[in-house]
Amino acid sequence: MPVLSDLEGEVRARRAVESILENESLTADLDDVEAQRLLEWGIVHAKRLAAENRESLDDELNALRWLMRGINKLVAERRPCRQADDALRRLRQDDERLRRRLERLVERSAELNFFPPDGATVDAFVVVQRHLPAAEKLEALLTLFRT
Repeated sequence: MPVLSDLEGEVRARRAVESILENESLTADLDDVEAQRLLEWGIVHAKRLAAENRESLDDELNALRWLMRGINKLVAERRPCRQADDALRRLRQDDERLRRRLERLVERSAELNFFPPDGATVDAFVVVQRHLPAAEKLEALLTLFRT
C-alpha cells in the first residue's frame, strides 16, 4: 500500500467527508438532532476509512453510506399497534423483520472492519428498541457498529 503525502491524505479525507455530507438520503427520515448525530458518526468512519489508504475506498464509502441509510430507516420507523388481538402477532412480525434487516446491516458492516455484535446483543436491541425515543434508538444502533 503506497504512503500518501499529507496533501493527498487531506484530499482523500475531504472527499470521503463530502460523500457523507452531500448525500441527503442518509438522514432524510430523521429529525435534526438524530440526523446530526448520524452524520457525525459517519464522518468519523469516513475519515477512518480514508486514512487506511486502501484502493477500495469508493467501495467502502458506498458500504458506509448504505449502512447509514439502513440506520436512518430503522431509527425513523415507527409503526403503531393496531387492534389488541393483532398487536402481538404484529410485534412478532415486526421483530423478525427488524432482526433480518439488522443482520443485513451487520453483514455489510464487516466490509468496513466493524466488530459484529453477537446474536444476543441484536436480540436485546430488537426487544428494547420499540420503547426508545428516536435519539436513544440511534445511539443504541450506533453502539452495535464499533471498530
